[in-house]
Amino acid sequence: MYGVRIMSTPHPLEPRIPVGPVVQIGFVVRDAEAYARRWTTLFDFPPPRIVEWPLREGMAATLRGAPIDLKMKIAFVETGSVQLEFIQPLELRRPGPG
Repeated sequence: MYGVRIMSTPHPLEPRIPVGPVVQIGFVVRDAEAYARRWTTLFDFPPPRIVEWPLREGMAATLRGAPIDLKMKIAFVETGSVQLEFIQPLELRRPGPG
């Protein structure tokens, strides 16, 4: 009906990988606070918790095994069973060869 076809053959990615319950979902966005406010208003979630990372001097990040200078703002929204993270990159620098 309407060109819809039910497929009975296995998906090429079978067998599936069991991951357990989802407890956290992250979204990379341009404005973490604006997105978090929109979601908390739209779905009546509690206000978000906003943090800037790194939280303190000396915290390190890596990308593909190499150190990077990374700054970001993260808005955490608690939905009850799942935590939403709205991640706003602020700065990303890869140190050059020394």
